[in-house]
Amino acid sequence: MPSRSSGSRPGRPASRNRSAPRRRPALPAPITARESRRRIRILGVCMIVGVGAIVARAGYLGVVQGGDLSAIASDQRVRTVDLPAQRGSILDARGIELAADRPTARVEASPYLITDPQGVAQKLAPLLRKDPAALATTLGSGTQWALVARRVDQKTARRIRDLDLTGIDLIDTSGRVEPLGTAGAQTVGLVGDDGHGQSGLERLYDDKLRGTPGMRVEARDPRQETLKVLKDVEPRPGVDVTTTIDAVTQRRVQQILAGTVEKHQATSATAIVMRPDTGEIVAMATAPSFDPGNRSTFDAEKARDRAVAWSFEPGSTFKVVTIAGAIESRRVTPSTPLFVPQWVWIDEELDRKLYDAEKDRPSQTMTVSNILKHSSNVGTTIIAQRLGAAGVNEWIARFGFGTSTGLGLAGEEKGAILPTDKWSGASIYNIPIGQGDMVTQMQLTRAYAAIANRGRMPTPRLVSRVGGDDVPLGASVTVMRPATAHALTSMLRGVVSAKGTGSEASIPGYSVAGKTGTANKVDPKTGEYGDRYTASFVGFVPAERPQLVISVVVDEPSAGSYYGGDVAAPAFETIGQFCLNRLKIPPT
Repeated sequence: MPSRSSGSRPGRPASRNRSAPRRRPALPAPITARESRRRIRILGVCMIVGVGAIVARAGYLGVVQGGDLSAIASDQRVRTVDLPAQRGSILDARGIELAADRPTARVEASPYLITDPQGVAQKLAPLLRKDPAALATTLGSGTQWALVARRVDQKTARRIRDLDLTGIDLIDTSGRVEPLGTAGAQTVGLVGDDGHGQSGLERLYDDKLRGTPGMRVEARDPRQETLKVLKDVEPRPGVDVTTTIDAVTQRRVQQILAGTVEKHQATSATAIVMRPDTGEIVAMATAPSFDPGNRSTFDAEKARDRAVAWSFEPGSTFKVVTIAGAIESRRVTPSTPLFVPQWVWIDEELDRKLYDAEKDRPSQTMTVSNILKHSSNVGTTIIAQRLGAAGVNEWIARFGFGTSTGLGLAGEEKGAILPTDKWSGASIYNIPIGQGDMVTQMQLTRAYAAIANRGRMPTPRLVSRVGGDDVPLGASVTVMRPATAHALTSMLRGVVSAKGTGSEASIPGYSVAGKTGTANKVDPKTGEYGDRYTASFVGFVPAERPQLVISVVVDEPSAGSYYGGDVAAPAFETIGQFCLNRLKIPPT
């Protein structure tokens, strides 16, 4: 048999020599003291740098961004709620509300809390009458706060609260309502979303009506639920303003004017009803008007209070100024006879002549009374020449034209009176008959109040009481002697007689004194007088004991006649009849 090698086994490799020494892994060289110190220094530097970075970041957050971060945290935990003061009411002379606050709500959102903007928008949009897509954009903005809607009525607010939508909050507020609607909307005025009066009496007495707002500071949880009221300052309501307006008369005058505009296809019609002794305004309206409760249909032109904020050429209603001046200065008397030709030259080179409205009237002798009764243009210019240019303008100023009436409403115009030194050769023929100067209806009404009030011209008055304080009457100015006023009254009664130009203004059972007016309007494109007119009538009743002055101005009547006697006088009669019955003024 073959022999096996010593110490070996089949299938295994020969084992190593057991006597050979084993090899151990090499150990790292020992760290020297110098290396140890170096590593400690590096570690220390790293620790210092790390701590420094932490301190720097903390300082940056605490000092640089501290205010912003604090505000964000505070905004999530603390909410300040403005508490608007209830606005005072505007009342008529008998305490009927012309404008008042009613409970409403403001809808706010915290978009960062709303997880489903589309779904929330679909629920809110029908209630708020808003576009769902636009509302969803607002609710999905992710901002801290967003305004969703103002002046939401209480019924709608309750329905929104019942939805219990996360991120939607309702704040109790108040909204303005105007019970008369379009009647007197221009005079009462509007209140803006910021709670400030924008026009009319709302603006004039805004500081009294507005009151003092309050505030509430609340601590809230992440769902914006109130946990605790931290501060609560109650608002102080504004005071009420009592006007001289009679609401029932105001509404009726508005209706009459609307009918006048429709009948004569006019641009507008405006009326003022005033007490001549005190200047108190019983009604002041313009048609067409606007709905103050529907801002989507707001029209700035319809919102203009044309009684004070519109100037126009008055036409023949202005003739009383020249005739009053001539009688007061004793240039003429009502019975003075004057030769009045059929026409007079204004400019021979341009072949311009002045006629009366009835061009076929023959040359004749007329008394001053008849000149006014028949509204003779030629006769009035003859009287004006006795006064002279300076005298005519002196009397225009004495009647208050060209100056504020003292009513105080925003936007009130002063009119435009041509100074004497700028008169042309034609001015003595135009201005005395109401062409060439611009006046407001309030100025014209006040001038006739001076005649009705025995020569004393009152300051117009719309408000009698503010809160608990009476508003004193404005000053009245003596314009003429009572005898002159009495003479003018007699002459103006003739205008409303059967043969006068204002016969359509007569009121059964009452004596009426007044004057018609018809004035050409200048075409803004050409600067020349065109085929548009302003028709007017101003008068007072009862003539022998005047209680009311009423003026009606109809702008650009286009259907049928455009004369003041045909267009404005009938409206005067209807308004006068209603006012006399309403205010229980007995017949003559």
